[in-house]
Amino acid sequence: MNTNNPTEVSDEEFEAFLEGLTNPKPLSLADQLLHTLQFTVLPEAAFTNHPELIRELETPRLSFNLLHFRSKTLHRCGRGETDETPESEERLMADMKLFGDLNISTHRRGGYSVHVITMPESVSPGAYYAGILFKDDEAKVHFETAPSTRYYTLEKGIGSRAMLCESRPDGMHGTIRETQNDPGLFVESIFEREGIMP
Repeated sequence: MNTNNPTEVSDEEFEAFLEGLTNPKPLSLADQLLHTLQFTVLPEAAFTNHPELIRELETPRLSFNLLHFRSKTLHRCGRGETDETPESEERLMADMKLFGDLNISTHRRGGYSVHVITMPESVSPGAYYAGILFKDDEAKVHFETAPSTRYYTLEKGIGSRAMLCESRPDGMHGTIRETQNDPGLFVESIFEREGIMP
């Protein structure tokens, strides 16, 4: 590896990346849940101004943030049904804990807010952070798409690199550029991409 360029990928890192593409390891249940939350459930909620998401972003809980969306994710992954028995309730609570801590912070600038959801560490490829951008004075009509809403993720790349990515309301997901795993830089990248300067 070239020490003058910390983002350069070593041969070992690249071979490990290729091995992961050609022989992917099965995802653990925790990784499946986080992946579904990050790339399906949260973007859908953001783009439709889901009232539970708006409420949770504005007033995060002390624990079990995004509880409604954890539950929704469990249903999407076939884990949400309970039969009201103590064993079933215990399994549901154990599944809820698989999401780990989902911390929410809000950053405001120039009439916009970026709500950053910090994801727990995950061993499989996924996102370190999700960022939801709203225009503050834009009406948030529940279950209708607001034109200014954006959904970004800072995803794991090859080796120590990270990738700034964006999901769109039509379901498209793309990589914007390589960057570093830094929450402050993630927020600045979102504001910069949207032309919102300090």
